[in-house]
Amino acid sequence: MSVAEVTGRKTMVDYSGATPRLIARPRAEIGPSGKRASIANFNRGTLDALILNRSGSTGVSMHASKDFKDKRRRRMILAQPEANIDTHLQM
Repeated sequence: MSVAEVTGRKTMVDYSGATPRLIARPRAEIGPSGKRASIANFNRGTLDALILNRSGSTGVSMHASKDFKDKRRRRMILAQPEANIDTHLQM
């Protein structure tokens, strides 16, 4: 499963080795251009899932659409709902 992240974090945990370690996120995934690229990859079907927080809550569309190459059904799993109901509904 291919996964990307739309958050403001600059670090991540790498679980590929025997011992998890904290590493820097790839530059291509950071900032507004990284956010747009991750969302575009998800919409075109290159990514199976996106992990997002408040950074990905406004101004983006990740619904199944006839305009997107990937027509698979989308599902949203909430691990930690936003405390602000307005932000939660926007997501």
